[in-house]
Amino acid sequence: MSTRDLAKLTGLSYEHLRKLLQGQPIVTKPVNQLIAKHLDLSEDRLWTIAQRERMIQKFGEAVTASVLEGTASDPLLASIATIQGANRNRLAELVQNWPRLGASDQQRIVDMAGTWAGPPPDPLAKALDHRFGRKK
Repeated sequence: MSTRDLAKLTGLSYEHLRKLLQGQPIVTKPVNQLIAKHLDLSEDRLWTIAQRERMIQKFGEAVTASVLEGTASDPLLASIATIQGANRNRLAELVQNWPRLGASDQQRIVDMAGTWAGPPPDPLAKALDHRFGRKK
């Protein structure tokens, strides 16, 4: 597929796509979703790559590598690193207020979040999706 073909499919400008294909990181979730959809790529994987590229441009390869090395071993940091935009701002507000909450209030928040999120994904279905490359 050519850059012009992808531009027509996604509604993005040829120039924007050209810059992305030359290494400029994807900076918005909607653009990431459009490209992933039309190239049949994983949105999450494409977004992870884009965020790493943004870090490299902003902080350099050495700093990015050391930061990512530290987050790879900590699932909490790795999860937080995937949160962007308004969601990240809301999470930051919660984290900043967390120490001021009593243990019972903290537990109530955790319980509410668990209820709202629903049951965790089925590990077998997740493994099959990963193995066979099925997108959700």
